[in-house]
Amino acid sequence: MKVLRIYLKILKIFFIGFAALIVFVGFQAKAKTVFYFDGLQPDKKSLEFVVYVRVDSDKPLNAYDLIVQYPNNLIRFKRVDTNNSIVNIWKRTDVSSENEIVLQGGSAQPFMGERGQIIALIFEAVKNGQDNFIFKKAAAYLADGKGTLADDIEMKSVPVYISQIKLEGEMNAGLVVQETPAIIKEDKTPPQILTFKIADNPFNEKERFLIFETKDNSGSMKHFVRTKKWFTWNQWYEINNPFAFSKNVWALEFVVVDNFGNGTTKKLNFYNIIAPKIIFLIFIISLVGLLIKIGYNKIKKR
Repeated sequence: MKVLRIYLKILKIFFIGFAALIVFVGFQAKAKTVFYFDGLQPDKKSLEFVVYVRVDSDKPLNAYDLIVQYPNNLIRFKRVDTNNSIVNIWKRTDVSSENEIVLQGGSAQPFMGERGQIIALIFEAVKNGQDNFIFKKAAAYLADGKGTLADDIEMKSVPVYISQIKLEGEMNAGLVVQETPAIIKEDKTPPQILTFKIADNPFNEKERFLIFETKDNSGSMKHFVRTKKWFTWNQWYEINNPFAFSKNVWALEFVVVDNFGNGTTKKLNFYNIIAPKIIFLIFIISLVGLLIKIGYNKIKKR
């Protein structure tokens, strides 16, 4: 009996230890995702400064849905820079109200680690004062093939100080910007088109995707496209990556323009789309011509 009691006590200790191990592992395995801002001080002769939106995560992520609020009483939003971003497919990068920027996008390559750069936001100082950058919304999705929402998310705000303190360029927890005349450096180098390809749209069998990736020294770019279904171009309109277009389109022209007006153009033609249209048009013209000829001969015989 004494041996049995010792055995049961050892077994009890084992199960307590095992249960504690399971709790510990479960706690450690819980996904932790942190969104935060990172500021780069401007050159002392510039009014513009950069705010990086970053993420740390201990589990792989591949989609993001954020709303950033900024103090529009002190600074003015200028543009975005998606170079060096972990996101390569953007759905939205636009100002939704006077002081909110919506950032929605994903990536083919999942991100897991620290200091993942989602986007760089460029602002211009307009007034002295102090306020904060905050996340109104921050959601991320795990790269598990199921679109699972990351459930343990932390959002960190950061203060911004607009003053005339002279600081050299350096990384800071807060942002200090001075008000002095801005100097804009001229840029004559056009943007580069790194990726430009067509893929089927898995969500709509009547559409294709144009997938592109561009790069420019200025960091700020806009992308435009126009298409042909018959013989005339439609109007230019701004697009994000990827761009969905109808399979009836037989010609596509794409242009990327930087902040200094430099542009790079690329064209695509789908002759297998236009060929049946031309044949059909020739058939209609021939048929109309034949009917006119038959009608003319009948009138002539009278």
